[in-house]
Amino acid sequence: MSSILIQAWTVHKSGDEYYLTYTHWIYLKEIVKYYDSICLLSPTKINMNLKKEEMISIKIFENVTVKELPYSNSYMSTVKFFFKYLSAYKNVNTFDVNYVRYPAPFGWLQKIFMKKSKRIIHFVGDPIDTIKKNPNLSSLKKIFLIFLFINNQILSTTSLT
Repeated sequence: MSSILIQAWTVHKSGDEYYLTYTHWIYLKEIVKYYDSICLLSPTKINMNLKKEEMISIKIFENVTVKELPYSNSYMSTVKFFFKYLSAYKNVNTFDVNYVRYPAPFGWLQKIFMKKSKRIIHFVGDPIDTIKKNPNLSSLKKIFLIFLFINNQILSTTSLT
């Protein structure tokens, strides 16, 4: 039996049902073909007034579970939830594969708690380069933001073993 933990997408929740954007749902539809057990380790936005035509339910995927993380609208606002992410990773270390879409808040925790799993890091951007080149940020804010991201980048790209 093969299993994968995915830390990549925000899920939306209405009642007891989870939803993804169409693009992420399509990715999940493909992933379920290759794994017996899939867990989405995801920030979860509670949205009771969800426009269901904008999202697609994941309830058709019987082998998908969601481990909820606190929702936040930016990387910086996620910092206050560090211990919740830490706790979540401590409790999901039994997967064969761990996939994280970088930059993801605290995605580097997979290197600490998922040492026996195959780890996949999908780089979708370089936040440090983006910060450096942003003309709308003061030098002080750039230094602060780079300080927040540099540990994540270093820990995501280097070996801890």
